[in-house]
Formats: sequence, C-alpha cells, structure tokens
Amino acid sequence: MKSGRYAGMALDGAAAEIAVIRADERGVSVEERRVEPLPAEPAAALEAAARCRPPPDAALAVGLPGAQALLRPAFFPTRDPAELRSMAELFAEGVAPLPMDQMCFAFEDIAATEAGTHVWIALARRSTVDEIGAAFRRAGAPPERVDLNLLGWWEGRSGAEPAPARGRRALVRVAGAAAEALALDRGIPVAASTLPAENAGALADALARFLSDLEWQHGALPLERVEISVPPAAAGAAEPDAAWRDAVRAAVGADDVTVRPAAECETAEGLARRAAREAPPALNLAPDEWRREREQAGRRRALRRAAAALALAWAAGLAVFYGGLRWQRARAAEDARRAAALKGPADAALELRNRLRSFESYTARTHSALEALREVSERLPPGVELTSFNYRKNAAVALRGLSDRPEAIYDFLQALEQSPLFTKIESGQVQSRIAGGTRRSEFSVTAHLPGREGAAP
Repeated sequence: MKSGRYAGMALDGAAAEIAVIRADERGVSVEERRVEPLPAEPAAALEAAARCRPPPDAALAVGLPGAQALLRPAFFPTRDPAELRSMAELFAEGVAPLPMDQMCFAFEDIAATEAGTHVWIALARRSTVDEIGAAFRRAGAPPERVDLNLLGWWEGRSGAEPAPARGRRALVRVAGAAAEALALDRGIPVAASTLPAENAGALADALARFLSDLEWQHGALPLERVEISVPPAAAGAAEPDAAWRDAVRAAVGADDVTVRPAAECETAEGLARRAAREAPPALNLAPDEWRREREQAGRRRALRRAAAALALAWAAGLAVFYGGLRWQRARAAEDARRAAALKGPADAALELRNRLRSFESYTARTHSALEALREVSERLPPGVELTSFNYRKNAAVALRGLSDRPEAIYDFLQALEQSPLFTKIESGQVQSRIAGGTRRSEFSVTAHLPGREGAAP
C-alpha cells in the first residue's frame, strides 16, 4: 500500500457512502465513515455529493454505480503490459455502445497465469464522467479517481472469501432498486452485470437469467454458493433473510444462499483501499486532463503560498526596520534630553577643574620661575653672563647672554640639555659684537618646560 490518506465515495442514488483511511507501513486504519443522503434529481445529487467531499489532503476515488458504467472481465493470452493495453483497447471498442472518443476507458489486472492475464475492462460515458468532474470542480477540485462501486465492494469481500473450490459462486450487492452481480469461476471473476432489485422476486428472476447466460457463455459448473448483500434498511424489514433467500433459492436452484446486511460504508472503504493499492494498480476512469488541472492548481497554490510567505517576510522586515528606527530615535531623543540636563553641571565642573588646575600650576614649585632660574644658574659656566631671563609659565624659558669665549656658550647649551627640568633646548644664532672695546659673543637659547593639560599658556 502507498502511504498517505485516501478517501472513497460510493454514489448509490439516494445516498453517498464516504470513508477515509490512512495507510502507512503499519497497515491501514479507518479515520471516518459516514453516509450522506442525496436529492432524487441526478444533477442536484452530484452537487450535494461534491459539497460533502472529504478534506482535500485525502486523495478521493468516486465510485460509479453499475447503471452508469460497463464492466467486463476478459482473458488475454499475454503478460506483456503493452500487449495487454492494445488487446484491452480492441476489446473495449468491440463492446462500447458509443464511439471511443465519447467514452472513458480503463483496465486493470485481476490475476496472471502461465497462459495469460485476467483483466477488468471498464467503460463509462464521457459525459457522465465530465458531469462528476464539473460538480466537484465547483466544490474545489475534480476527484483523483473515478472507480466502480462493484469493484470497491469486491475489494472488501475478496479478502473474506474462503478458498475457492472447483465450482461457481455468485455475489450480489443490492443498492436501492438495483443490484450488481459478480460471478466467480474457481475464484476468478468471469462476468458482471446490473440486475433489477425492486423486491426479492425481481432479483431472483434476474439472477437466474444472469446465471443461465453465464452457463451458455462459459460452460456449466456447479453453483456452490450465492451471497446477497442488502442495505441495512432492507435488513431491518420483517424476516428479510428468509424472503431474499427463499426467492433466490427457488429461482436458481442453489442450496447455499446467504443473505447478509451490508457493513457500514464497506463499498466506500473498498474504493479508498483500491486507491491506496500499489500492485496491481486499480483502474481509473478519470481523464488525464483532471490530473493536469490538479497539477496546475497545485502549482498555483504553491506560488500563492510562496508569494504570501514573501509578503509576510517583507512586512515583518519592514516592521522590524521601522520599529528599530523608532526605538533608535526614541533612544537618541532620550540621550539628548539627558545630555541637555547634564550640560549645565558638566560645564560648571569643567570650569571648576580648569580653575583648580590653573591654581595648582601657579602654586606648584616644580616648574616655577624660581626653579627655572635656579637650574639655569647652577649650569651657567664661568665666562658666560645672562642679559635676559624671560619665563613663560608652563611653556618655556627664553635666555639671552654674552660670553668672551664661544666655547663657553656651547658648554652652557650642553649643560642645559642634560637638565631634567627642561624637555627641549633650542639654541639661537650666535653673533659676535664689540662692547666696551672688547669683542664678545652674543647668544640666545629657549629651554622648553613640560606643559600641563588645561594650563594657561
């Protein structure tokens, strides 16, 4: 079985049976069974059935009653799939009541033997199938499969059949005023037909004619068993078993005639199980156009979901962007408000700090004018005299002087460069001039002091 959710809907005139199953590696579980009443008018019944379809995530198989389809078992002497299709198409052309372009055709393997393959061949009017597709399309989408009620019912009954003997058996499914009959020879279907079933007598007479024709076509075999499945409403009548059993037994001459009430939604469940089947694949009367339509609709839904997801992501991105922008603006405004509130105290603190540092610089003795003068005086060599001492607070000391010997000037410059008090010594030009009848050398030098942050120049 293929994993997934599958649904079956059996259209039987006055009611629609619906069943939903889930198939996986553990097996099959039934999720839903229900019966929906339908209007008597066919078009209205289709519309009502389409409106009560199962959820779209369950692949839907709609079953046609026997009055709306032609079902024939056949045997072909081949097991090659291509040859089987060709032979089935030729067989269908021979039994079709209308030209093949007005029919929907499908076939399905029943059993393979060494001599060949037994197959089901199904035909339905294209107009009938199109009406189903149109009704379900108006309710959402056409169904994935169009199957036959008889095959869905037999899907559930085939597993319950005892081991086939050498004789013939007849299975009858009563649905409303009609019945669908299936004949099995040695367990292999050999004939299927739709019979009238207004009452037990009408069904018995029609079943007798069906078995008589079967004997003429396929030869005589002992009739081992006749099983009749009747709706629960008919089973609730007074002594239903005896009425159906006695009428059929008298008409066909069978000793073993069994009448049983139909299980709830057994036909719909069989249709769903057939849809989940992998091998052999169940026949499908739905046109290929429906599959292409569903694929296109699926692509459109995927595009719409992708567009919606993209739009949602875009909207979420915009919301995040504008939310972040508003938060940043609010934060900037709050910071500006706090800065404005702190500006006055901060300016006052800065002014106070500058005053304190200025005061400290004035009161500090480390780089004072006296300290600078002391340092210069200690390093002044003999033969050099100062003519000018210009002190700039926390900046530099400008010196001018005279010397009889130029060598003494250079010794003085070297001594200043070795002083830890000054950071840099810049010497000016040394010039010679005559003072008092004596030639002397005049020099200038700038000794830089360490500066202080915030100090006045």
